[in-house]
Amino acid sequence: MRLDQLNRGDWALSAAGVWSDPRELVAHLRDNTNYFPAAETLDWRSLCGEDARVLDLGCGSGWLTALLTREPHVREVVAWDSSPRLLGELLPVTVELLGGVVDKVEPVCGEFVPLLAEDGSFDLAVMSSAFHHSDRPDALLDELRRVLRPGAVLVLL
Repeated sequence: MRLDQLNRGDWALSAAGVWSDPRELVAHLRDNTNYFPAAETLDWRSLCGEDARVLDLGCGSGWLTALLTREPHVREVVAWDSSPRLLGELLPVTVELLGGVVDKVEPVCGEFVPLLAEDGSFDLAVMSSAFHHSDRPDALLDELRRVLRPGAVLVLL
């Protein structure tokens, strides 16, 4: 069934089911979104350099975290989300399903503002389908500027 054929109640039930099972979620993202192709078009090495520490802010299920941990020049991905359930239940399984390196992941449960991280502590920050969830976008951008090292990049997918 296509999404435009679902009524609001059906969509809520469908979305709840997808977000409770990492395998269903990965299949949904592969089959119904352009997330993977969009992320795979980027030259991550040139965006963050060698031995990179990356912030995946609003990581959700961790699909982008998984892709980034597969990059040999990425040392660590801080998978940051406000949901302990997503970080504890979906993230590790999603990383594994997508061939990521679980040992490179540091899950952090926290809000967008303030970012409880040191100044200049990240070589790259990424947000996929997350920035619009900020109720204080200007403050969030200030925080991202603060935690990124000089010359680092923010990628919004």
